[in-house]
Amino acid sequence: MYGDFKNEFEYLNSFKKLTRSIGVVYNKNVMDSDPASTNFGSSLDKTYAMNLPVMSAPFHRPFQYIGLSIQTVEEQVGAKANDVGNIIIENDLCKMVLWAEGNFINFVEIDILSTAPHNQDQEFDSEPLLGALSVGIHELDLERKKIHCHTYSDHRKRLKVTVSCLYDGSPLSVSFGSKYYGM
Repeated sequence: MYGDFKNEFEYLNSFKKLTRSIGVVYNKNVMDSDPASTNFGSSLDKTYAMNLPVMSAPFHRPFQYIGLSIQTVEEQVGAKANDVGNIIIENDLCKMVLWAEGNFINFVEIDILSTAPHNQDQEFDSEPLLGALSVGIHELDLERKKIHCHTYSDHRKRLKVTVSCLYDGSPLSVSFGSKYYGM
């Protein structure tokens, strides 16, 4: 592997190629020297500016339930699974569905209820929604952005993260899953 670290315009590209060639996850934000770049603090600032609260358990960093058994998650969140094994938790702020496959949670979807009604032709900023769930946008790599749907990858946790408006009039949703990570 050859990397040209003498040319400042090729430095980041060379560094990225080198780290990936040895199997290390490359996070471009680590090399970002821009003081205005995003961090968890800026995500929280945007969350508060949008008048969203930072969610506490069980909505805090909800990806933590992926891969756990239904029984373990029932004990952690204090709710029982329905007939098909999914666990639904709702309060005035959020509705979270922990989707099961077999005996394990494999997908988490959270509706931020105060963002309704939202329409698919309205642009939105993902950062405050992720910040409300204690997820910093600096942890993620943007993969695809459409008006109604932003898709990210969390390479450390091997997750696909989607922030979207599922239909006109719905609240904005944040979902986490490992099934389609890397696709």
